[in-house]
Amino acid sequence: MGGPLEAQSSPLTGHVLLELRRPKKILSLTLSLKLKLSNHVHEIWSLKSARKQTIWIGVLLGVEQERSITLPAGAHIFPFEIPLRGDMTETVISSILSVRYNLVAELKVPGIQLNIRTRSHKEITMSRFHVANEIDLLDSVTMRNCWPEYLEYQMMIDRKVATLGQRLPIEFNLWPLFEHVNILGIRFGLLERLNKKKVTLERWYPLMEELVTDPPGSVSKLAYIKIPNQPKIMPDMNNDLITISHQLEIFILFQANSRTKSIVLRCTLIIAPPVETTEDLPSYSQALQSPQVRLP
Repeated sequence: MGGPLEAQSSPLTGHVLLELRRPKKILSLTLSLKLKLSNHVHEIWSLKSARKQTIWIGVLLGVEQERSITLPAGAHIFPFEIPLRGDMTETVISSILSVRYNLVAELKVPGIQLNIRTRSHKEITMSRFHVANEIDLLDSVTMRNCWPEYLEYQMMIDRKVATLGQRLPIEFNLWPLFEHVNILGIRFGLLERLNKKKVTLERWYPLMEELVTDPPGSVSKLAYIKIPNQPKIMPDMNNDLITISHQLEIFILFQANSRTKSIVLRCTLIIAPPVETTEDLPSYSQALQSPQVRLP
């Protein structure tokens, strides 16, 4: 949790399940954590590319000098613990670049001429949870101002930290200063900004349009906007590969003297990944009669 410099190292734990229908000779069973970095924009590096890196590899079952061990039929469980550095890059899926992590279990058994290798892959997601300070949690965001000759307005948001998929309440109050000013409606949008070196990409997502149906005059409403989930938007992040930030935009539409006008309000909104409950990783199943490893 926290930024790359604040987060502590933590282990990724789970188990590999090996299912045998009959006794089988085994040379080795290994597990590795691999990183794949794909670039989709030419300006980031000299050309579009994909880089792969093995972050960690461990032997769950092994024998020396190509000797084999015979395992009986049934289910065999091999627990593992992978140390994860606190400064590891989060999972990123964007039009600029992608950062993905995969667990790869490899089983090696003796063959007639060559050893037979079978693999099972499972993608995992690396997330960094925002550690909100007291200002983030306790202080609401209030935007209040006045456009002379037209209207006075106020917007209040409970906090500036929201999670993916959350319904965020926003209270707004509008006070027209003259009778010829009529409130038409309010639109909400989210601006996502992705930065990588000299490349900047901005994407705007409409969130909701709250039409005002009240009679002319002051308007006081409580609206709920839905923060999109991945892959529509990514959570905030700041690491050596990419920076992602978000800005909430609110458009106040009104009519004055038969002309449509608008006011745009903007505030920083920190988007965090949802907090997930801890659970075991899916196990890897191997029947050994098939040329490939299949997930159960």
